[in-house]
Amino acid sequence: FKYAFFKTKWRKGANSIWIRFTHIKIDETRILFLKKWFLLFIKLIRFQKSLIEWLPDLNFSALVLGSGGSSNAVCYSLKKLKIPYKIVSRFSGVSKISYDELLKNEDLINYKLIINTTPLGMYPNIDSIPNLNFDQLTSNHYVFDLVYNPEETKLLSTSKGKGSKIKNGYDMLV
Repeated sequence: FKYAFFKTKWRKGANSIWIRFTHIKIDETRILFLKKWFLLFIKLIRFQKSLIEWLPDLNFSALVLGSGGSSNAVCYSLKKLKIPYKIVSRFSGVSKISYDELLKNEDLINYKLIINTTPLGMYPNIDSIPNLNFDQLTSNHYVFDLVYNPEETKLLSTSKGKGSKIKNGYDMLV
C-alpha cells in the first residue's frame, strides 16, 4: 500500500501541442509509518500466539522488563489476553517501577511470568543481564526473552539454572 499524491501539469510541447504530465510524489514518511505499524502488528500476533502456545494457562501476573517500543507491543498483547502486568524500567514512573524498587520489595515472587523486552543479552553484548534477584526464581516461573540471538541469553540460562521454564523470541521472527 502506497500513499500517493498526484499532481498534474500542462506544458506546451513542440508544434504548440499541450502535453499533460503527471507527477507522482510518494510520501515516504507515511510509507515508513505504515510499514512500521504493519511490522508491529505482525509481531503482536506472533508474540500472542507464541505466548498462548507456551503457557499452560493464562492465569499469570507478568513483569515486563523495559519500557520501549517492544514493551508497548508486549503490554498491548498482555492487555488483550487479560494478563495483569507491571512494567520495570530504569526509572520509576506513573505506571512503572524501577529495578531498584523491584529488588527492594522482592516482588519477583508475585509475578510468575517475566518478559524481557530490553536489548540486554543481545549479540554482541551477550554477558549483559537485567538487574533481578534470581534467588527468587522457582520452577513455577516462566521467563520469555524477546532476544533471539544468542538462542539462550544469560537471562535465560540463569533462569533455567533456577528451574524456570524459558523461551526466546525466535518465534516472533519466523
